[in-house]
Amino acid sequence: MLYENFDFRLYTKTQAGYFELVNAVSDITYTTNRIGSAGKLEFKLLKTAPLSFFEGDMVTLYIDYMPIFKGYVFKKTKNEKGEISVVCYDQMRYLKANQSYAISGMTASDVLKRIAADFRLSLGEIEDTGYILPAYVEEDMSLFDILARTLAKTLIATVEMYVVYDSFGKLNLKSVRKMGVNYVIGDKSLASGFEYTTSIDDETYNYIKIVRPNEATGGADTYVYNDENSIGFWGMLQFYHKVDKDTNEAQIADLGGQLLNYHNKIWDTLNITCLGVLGLIAGHTIPIEIADIGDIKRLVIDKCTHTFTGDNHTMSLELITGGL
Repeated sequence: MLYENFDFRLYTKTQAGYFELVNAVSDITYTTNRIGSAGKLEFKLLKTAPLSFFEGDMVTLYIDYMPIFKGYVFKKTKNEKGEISVVCYDQMRYLKANQSYAISGMTASDVLKRIAADFRLSLGEIEDTGYILPAYVEEDMSLFDILARTLAKTLIATVEMYVVYDSFGKLNLKSVRKMGVNYVIGDKSLASGFEYTTSIDDETYNYIKIVRPNEATGGADTYVYNDENSIGFWGMLQFYHKVDKDTNEAQIADLGGQLLNYHNKIWDTLNITCLGVLGLIAGHTIPIEIADIGDIKRLVIDKCTHTFTGDNHTMSLELITGGL
């Protein structure tokens, strides 16, 4: 094996013990996303006589004594060869549930704590995001989306990107600025291939139009915040946003400036295939050094997939600029 102390355990609640599966398991894949989905562990194993486990049973993965994953069996598929394909998720899987919340006088940290209490989720380190969210109501929306909106509003207001992630059974919330690792990945270290994209196609806007209903006139008040310089280069890329009738002009001006500052830029993304580094997950920031794309950059891992096959550990990384 690639690692000297490869320790894979499947915990079964019914038998209250560990099955050591290192000799039976193959093709392990561990995937994390920065936003919108749970950590996912997939593996295959051969059915053996004493082995019996069920949906909902706990799974833990250690490699070289490092805790990598703690989650639960959600899906099993068997075939005629006696192979079992297993899909496990960490506790963020429970954020797929829909719920309604009235957000008032709360930070994104407060919203996460409320959700964790309501849905019996374990919390770890929760950084104070500081920014008080404007009052609004979320109705029949997934908890993933509710959290994503709180973090997006915080990012636009503060230019600070935060990430919610599971660390071996505990939900954490941190700024990506505090999630830096010092492994340098590039064309001279670890990387075997890359694809680099720059774009103004998806998240770039240089003309922000904010509309507020006006009950007195029966119409609406329109406020525009734009950058004529980038409009001259890229054309007019409009972002339309409607605010509540009670939003005052100072609040609108703050929002318009924040939206323009956030969206009025070229976005770059980088996909890399490389040798695996234990412990890397989505949300970490990492230095990238590739000659063809210029100076060294520290990028945010948007998606991270670890693959363990035989003696090989490889990674596929999707990286973004983020709030750095």
